[in-house]
Amino acid sequence: MKNGVFILVLLLVLGCKQQASNDETVRNPKIDSIQQLLTIAKTAKELSSDERRAYIQDAELQALNLPKDSIRLEQLSQVSLAYLQQKDSVGFRESNAKLLKLSEEAKADKILGYSNWDLGGFFENYGVMDSAFYRYRKALESFDRLPKDSTSQSLKARMLYSMARVQDSYKDYLGGEISAAAAIEIFDELDDDYRLYNAYNVLGTLANGLGNSRKAIESYETARSYIENSNRKNIAQLIWKLQNNIGSTYLNEENFTQAKNVYEELLFSTDLKQEIPDLYEKTLGSYAFSILKTEKDTEKAEELLREAFTINAATGDLYDRARLHYYYSEVLAAKRDTLNAIANANESYSIAKETYNNDRALDALRLLTRLDTVHAASYAEQYYQLNDIIQEEERTKRDKFGRIRMETDDIIEENKILTQEKQIWLLSSTLMLLFGVTAFIIISLYISNNRLKFKQRQQESNQEIYNLMLAQQGKLQEGKQMAQKRISEELHDGILGEMLGIRLMLSGLNDREDQASMEQRAMFIEKLQAVEE
Repeated sequence: MKNGVFILVLLLVLGCKQQASNDETVRNPKIDSIQQLLTIAKTAKELSSDERRAYIQDAELQALNLPKDSIRLEQLSQVSLAYLQQKDSVGFRESNAKLLKLSEEAKADKILGYSNWDLGGFFENYGVMDSAFYRYRKALESFDRLPKDSTSQSLKARMLYSMARVQDSYKDYLGGEISAAAAIEIFDELDDDYRLYNAYNVLGTLANGLGNSRKAIESYETARSYIENSNRKNIAQLIWKLQNNIGSTYLNEENFTQAKNVYEELLFSTDLKQEIPDLYEKTLGSYAFSILKTEKDTEKAEELLREAFTINAATGDLYDRARLHYYYSEVLAAKRDTLNAIANANESYSIAKETYNNDRALDALRLLTRLDTVHAASYAEQYYQLNDIIQEEERTKRDKFGRIRMETDDIIEENKILTQEKQIWLLSSTLMLLFGVTAFIIISLYISNNRLKFKQRQQESNQEIYNLMLAQQGKLQEGKQMAQKRISEELHDGILGEMLGIRLMLSGLNDREDQASMEQRAMFIEKLQAVEE
């Protein structure tokens, strides 16, 4: 059979590969293989639990070998969830531990949050509520580090709702109300009517635990208004559960008339027995007790309880069976059938101890103290001892929850302080940067302006120099002209006159041949040479 399934897987994978070759978008064959293995493990009815686990282990091995962190963690998360869905606690714890470690190392807050969420649900399912609360709180921290959007906000609110549910189970009602109110605030911003229904429902349960019946019923009615506005297909079933909670609130405050009216309306729903048999059984038992207290009709109450016992035997709800025996003991006591009343009260006490139903165990002991006068002192002693133990356990749990909240709140406060400091540093850096840029611009403009002024002055200086050069050149030209004129005048008045005089003297001596004339001519010739030089 397993080989046949493997062949089917091979064909499916090959088919996927063929399709991928034809499509523009090519899928990752390794991821396809992992998903095929997980699908077979979850859906193949003919497989044994060991065979299912083998498929999941194969998928886990392939996921661990994926190269990219984000894809590997995503596939490992689905593997861990598959173990949880198959109720393989050992496989789940081992795979979840690996996933937590890898997610922390990769700082993958989303996967880390989902891993803690799964582990919290696992602990809650096994009744380890303090560990469940711790894991829900760790998941909340991881989701709080994600970028703020509708998805991360919804995840945070769902963790707060889960924490409130756990706190209710250990009667940390005040802490639970804080968690539920925080969840409601976020769900209201997201307009999530269905989860607002859940949050107001648990808020009503917490108020009922505190003895605030009015607030409890108001919360249940608010939850009803939200679920009626939602688009859920099972609105009727959810409203039935709310009506049962309202009836339980009236029972707790011993308003049996109102409780009877609520249960009558609920039992009037003809589909209740078929669709939610365990809720129908709870309603029958509570209605029978209300009939006993209001109408003193022991026959009708006994008839209703017998039907409730029959349904309970079919559903196997041992936890609620203690309640039915307690109610039946009350009916038998009203009929003065003391022996059977004591027997049923003892049965209620025994089942309550077996199922850790402390409230019902206390109720049974209190009833036995009243019915069994012979052993009343013994029952009273057991009652006080059990009550002290319960109170101590509840106080310890509340303190533990408180420490978890305080430690987490301290971390959150430190993160807020660090964030504020980071914002201050960022703002300071931005301001300094702006100041520096402004100063740089101012200095640049100043330098540029000085350069322009310098160039302007330089141009002015150059113009002055040019003008001076022009003036100097004019003066030089004028001096040259004056020198030329002076030289010309000197030539005209001095040398030329002298040469003219020598020429005239030579002309007068040319006709003479005597020695004196010859000497004079020689003298005048020397003068001409001197003038030439």
